[in-house]
Amino acid sequence: VLEQAGPDESVLLDYTSMEDFAGIEIDRSAAPRGAEVHLTITDYQLNIDPTTEETIRFNYSTGAAKWGATSNTALNTVNACDTNCALILTFAAQTGFTVLEKTTTTDDPAQTVANELVFTETSANSGVWSNTDSSDDASLNVVSDATRGTTATVDYNDSSQSFSVSTSTGVIDMDESSVGDEWNSGESMAITLTDGDLDINTASEQTINFNSTNIPTIVTGSPVSANNTNLARVLEVTLVDNNATLALITGTLITAMTGLEDRVSVNVSDCTGATGWKLTGSDAGSAQMATSTTSTNSVTTFNNSPDGAESVILTVIGSSATANCNIAVDFMSFGSGVNDAVYRLLLIEDANDSGAFIGSIEYIMLNQLNSDIAADIPEVTTNSDAIYMVLAVDHTGTSAPRIQYADTDSDGQATNIADQADANTHSGVVSFDTGNYKIADTVTVTLVDMDLNTDSSLIDVYISDT
Repeated sequence: VLEQAGPDESVLLDYTSMEDFAGIEIDRSAAPRGAEVHLTITDYQLNIDPTTEETIRFNYSTGAAKWGATSNTALNTVNACDTNCALILTFAAQTGFTVLEKTTTTDDPAQTVANELVFTETSANSGVWSNTDSSDDASLNVVSDATRGTTATVDYNDSSQSFSVSTSTGVIDMDESSVGDEWNSGESMAITLTDGDLDINTASEQTINFNSTNIPTIVTGSPVSANNTNLARVLEVTLVDNNATLALITGTLITAMTGLEDRVSVNVSDCTGATGWKLTGSDAGSAQMATSTTSTNSVTTFNNSPDGAESVILTVIGSSATANCNIAVDFMSFGSGVNDAVYRLLLIEDANDSGAFIGSIEYIMLNQLNSDIAADIPEVTTNSDAIYMVLAVDHTGTSAPRIQYADTDSDGQATNIADQADANTHSGVVSFDTGNYKIADTVTVTLVDMDLNTDSSLIDVYISDT
């Protein structure tokens, strides 16, 4: 024991709450319908065990905070909290207009109280808590039918913040500078769609897919599709015994297509449990037209077209007996002067919370060498972030390839936006290396024609017929 001469010394320990250092952050103050709402609480007074990542359950109606997955003892009083340790949420700041809803994440423990949110410490002894699980899923969402401009409130440590429902004006750009002076066959053009309404989760990169009927789309010629009432030609179906009748696709429309090569593009990726698809005519005993048992997104040739007014039946392989989902079925045709097709751009967000969705599009121009035999017509990619089109003639001016997208602008108004770029054809030029030749001379023939370029990353080789 160390004793010093002189009067006794004492130290005064003054215990108080940590409300001055506690608060909450919302990942953004406004978000679109269906968005994840990520909350981050900083409050060291909730850090009971410094050796582990702890769980706190907040009753957002009463403000009570409970430690761990099963404890029913509120921390607010026993832990000597002041105005901190209490989270209060008002889902509808305007009566009758609900903005937020609670959802369960994979990291949530079993709960017995409906109006509790679970927050997990970001690391041991951090004193920072989040309602986001390991899959970047938040336990709070904007409701899917929320009214633009309505608000909810988030209150922690007696400090309230407003959260509102918003929409953003989109911009779509076919970046012609990415291909130089002009867009030629075989060149890949960069595409960017900027739209905050698609950024429904700031914690992860989003992808445009078939869970929505709103997809940036290019239509060339006159394809026959399962739906033609929205820009993306995507159809919402209710499967009955795994089947859906495609009433807008008839034998008459299919047989009226005039190309040398007929194909069908099918996407059933939004159907729960789907592993493939099959198409048949609607009449009893109709033969199979086309199928893919291992892919939910594919393009293939078909046969056994239905007769006359007979329609087409889509069978989703592997799906549950009853399911609501979005599908696309497009009958396409290609050949000399014919390029009937639908192309949907399933763009990918370029970074977390950027709202910028990117992809690419490339076309191959048909010519005398690849349009006279069906097997020579190039393949197409119809539903992807990297689209490959087949064009039969030049498409410029009002007939240029045009991406259309059904946007909802910042005023909440439905406004279609679009961009286009000319796809040109070129006159070929043949030249010889000299004007005179003698026996045994090698003759060099040069053909310059940008339409023969089918892949800018490869050397294309054409073999002459003799």
